[in-house]
Amino acid sequence: MLIIPKYSGVCDVEKVFQYYFKTLTNKVAELIRLEGLEERMDEEYIKECLILEGRVCFTRFEDFDNALYALAGNYGGEPDCYKVPTQYVIANPVLGSKVVTVRHLDGRQTVEGLDGIVVGLTHLDAELAIDSCKGLYDLIYNYSGMLADNFVSLNCAQINSRVQVAYIADNQNMANSAEAVLKDLYNGKPFKVLTQDILNKLTVSPVVASGANNTIISLIEAHATILSDFWSELGIAYNGNRKRQYINNAEAAMDTGALSLNIDSIINSIKSGLDRVNELFGTNISVEVDENALENMMNGAAEIIEDSGAAPSLPDDKKIEVDDNAADLGADPAGTEGGKADDKNEE
Repeated sequence: MLIIPKYSGVCDVEKVFQYYFKTLTNKVAELIRLEGLEERMDEEYIKECLILEGRVCFTRFEDFDNALYALAGNYGGEPDCYKVPTQYVIANPVLGSKVVTVRHLDGRQTVEGLDGIVVGLTHLDAELAIDSCKGLYDLIYNYSGMLADNFVSLNCAQINSRVQVAYIADNQNMANSAEAVLKDLYNGKPFKVLTQDILNKLTVSPVVASGANNTIISLIEAHATILSDFWSELGIAYNGNRKRQYINNAEAAMDTGALSLNIDSIINSIKSGLDRVNELFGTNISVEVDENALENMMNGAAEIIEDSGAAPSLPDDKKIEVDDNAADLGADPAGTEGGKADDKNEE
């Protein structure tokens, strides 16, 4: 049975923040695909540890069929010659506690003699035992906060825009009479006879600032900009600009050039750690970018327009992309200088 909650007006910024934190974390996790995991390994848990903790430790537990697990924990023990901790401490309520030797004191990079391997989201996450190396936690936290604040600001601006004017009366009786008149008009009564006393003593004052509508539009555009900046931090071109409907091929190619920056380095770091896991435990675990999820992130709602009434037919090398979100908002394809310039180039 569907239970519909009661709408309470202005959004709770803490709840909105939690929603965006969860959503951004899930979206990043969708980009990473692990293959070859053993039966008792949880792929979603591993990705969550990598994204929010920065690292995860692979080790066997003898009391549980000597099964291989990937679990969160903390660095400890004596540091090696490069000042990197040599042990990883795992405290699990079911499996128990275990101190895992993950590095050699003399700095040897061989896996022989180790109890486990720490796989990091980045090289620094894998080797530095400091709070600042926590994967993408800080990035997701900061952008979730900006999205939540922007969303609540938009919610407040929408509610405030309802109040166009304020009615000022001399006394309560006059206020009650004026309110009755307004209720009749809002309920559809075509006319209302007023006394001269009400007309003389009732004052109407505008309360909405002249730029209220512009504020709402700016907040809507800011939402797309914040999302775009978040994905840019990960080296992903996100076409989320709702104000522009058309982008040309040169712009699209220039945006995707950033792709090789962060996502590839993250995948390479995870792969490097998994190679050591495979060498130590004889497994065949691999990692790769989920191409379908990546394509969705890069293109958003964009699609190639061929022969349609929305845009002229163009040669293959000059086809354009459209952001459907702009159409949803009633945006003008030439609503910005960039859009106008593109239209001229297409002509």
